[in-house]
Amino acid sequence: MKKILFAAMIASLGSASFGSASAFAADLMRPAYKAAAISPVYNWSGFYVGGQVGGASLSPMFKDPSDAFDNQGLNPDRSFGVTGGVYGGYNWQIRNFVVGLDAQWSWYGSSTVSSQPFGPGSSSLLSTTLNDAGSLKARFGLALDDTMVYVAAGPAWGNFSTHAFNAGDFETTPFDATSRKTVMGLAVAGGVEHMISPNWIVRGQVQYTEFATQNFEAAPFTSFGQQSNLLEATAGVSYKFGGN
Repeated sequence: MKKILFAAMIASLGSASFGSASAFAADLMRPAYKAAAISPVYNWSGFYVGGQVGGASLSPMFKDPSDAFDNQGLNPDRSFGVTGGVYGGYNWQIRNFVVGLDAQWSWYGSSTVSSQPFGPGSSSLLSTTLNDAGSLKARFGLALDDTMVYVAAGPAWGNFSTHAFNAGDFETTPFDATSRKTVMGLAVAGGVEHMISPNWIVRGQVQYTEFATQNFEAAPFTSFGQQSNLLEATAGVSYKFGGN
């Protein structure tokens, strides 16, 4: 009887061991399941260069400290034109926040002419032309996946040509003077960028620039000043070096 019980215990232990081994083997044969892949994060960091086109509106305000023109009719309406240029910079991304530097140069060729109302037939005039301008702005953005909204501000400069002409109408001093100067200013901007691929980004931007007053002397005891502001809306596309 004892031999029979001992044999039954041995058989039972063998069966349990075999079952454990079979379960372990089955576990080894099961396919391994990998964790779901995480979607790539859009990377806004890095250098970028691009080009832009758009429309620009120049509004000059002529100063008349010598009162030669009696300060009449010297502030014409805004002039509208097209603009084109290049831009580039560098972004640093911290989670969803983006900070960077953005440099821009654009050609304008916008000209505004103001005729002096000395009377019928007067040929006197003042005119100003913004040939080109640039800016270097600090930029702060909020990245929402593949889209970023941003604001920017920084110093600007513009190359102006100003022309004052008076034929001597109505016993005034005749003169014909031209001033070409680079004038400093301040630019503020806001815009939206969209990443259409890891390297290509499209942009829409509105920028306002206030330039300082430039003064020049047209004739002895006849000096003028001119202050301008520029409003522009542009669309651009840039290439960002380095992908996601």
